Amino acid sequence: PSAPAFASACSYEASSVVPAMRSSETDPVPHQTEIVPADVFLVHAKTCAVMDSYRVVDQNFDFGTLVGRSRMGLEGFVDRPVVMGSAHGSSSGHSSNDEDDEELGSNSDHLRVSDVSGSGVLVEAAHRPIVSSVLGTADDMVVEGFFHELGGAGENREKNNSDHGPSDKKKTEDDTGIGRDKAADDRVEASVFYTNRRRQFVVTWRGTSADQAKPVRNRHVKAWKDKWENRTKGKGAFNLMSPDGEDCTVFPHYLDAYLDSGLEDRVFRLLDDLSGRQHFCDVVM
Repeated sequence: PSAPAFASACSYEASSVVPAMRSSETDPVPHQTEIVPADVFLVHAKTCAVMDSYRVVDQNFDFGTLVGRSRMGLEGFVDRPVVMGSAHGSSSGHSSNDEDDEELGSNSDHLRVSDVSGSGVLVEAAHRPIVSSVLGTADDMVVEGFFHELGGAGENREKNNSDHGPSDKKKTEDDTGIGRDKAADDRVEASVFYTNRRRQFVVTWRGTSADQAKPVRNRHVKAWKDKWENRTKGKGAFNLMSPDGEDCTVFPHYLDAYLDSGLEDRVFRLLDDLSGRQHFCDVVM
């Protein structure tokens, strides 16, 4: 942004000349604007790197299989040597009295987790780089939640005349005649990490692959400029994110991705539950 815009944003004073871009509808409190120590910042950056790169290892990897796994179980999965010829071993050797033995399974090259149906889901040895990247974010980091955008080709959203108002949703079908979910590259994802030593829940968002590669495109900038220039022409929905009616501009493309993904309610329900179980924790998004 230009120097005046940057100064305006830093002083939290609305400007009638240049737009002040903010990431939420309220002014930040001092502890939200201070520069955190480098090691804390690095932890948050590493969680972003995990979400940005895990599908490079396996395009179809379900990150949700790591949710709820203990730190010890994840470390054991990464550190144990691979046993040749055990790729299809049974789970009959699990110890019912040892949670981490159950997680690791009888084979050292598989991480066994249970899905909602109670059946075993295996994280293969090839996924060790993904698990290792999670462990590398902090010395006690675990995954508490994973959500992704639903709908895809099976839904079509038709917005009304307002910028971010309610939208009419109708079911559509793809060219095979069957409604389907979004492809992994075309969906927004959010993961909730937890570090007990830092007393933080870290919520890391990942956009579509196209947005990750180039977050800001010329058409997005043009759309933002058009909305800013038309803000006084009756388009009240432009300030939807600001309950007090003050200009509070979130970059439209980011706002659309956030609102249209449908993840907000699910993420905050989990955070509410986690906060009830782990008191006095900060939420970092």
